[in-house]
Amino acid sequence: MYQINNKESLRTIKEKIHQTYPLITDDHLNSSNENEFHLVTRFRKMLSKTQTEILSIIEKIK
Repeated sequence: MYQINNKESLRTIKEKIHQTYPLITDDHLNSSNENEFHLVTRFRKMLSKTQTEILSIIEKIK
């Protein structure tokens, strides 16, 4: 499974995904106890993409 190294990276990824996909609101991104698995799963469902596609998007953002 893909791993995001730290909380700062997770926050940065969330911000960039929000900029790229405006349909994802701040409410979708805010979760205090979220880990990378939940983030990828939620984005996969919201964007109707496969896990591989979501991980590719995250890699491009980083």
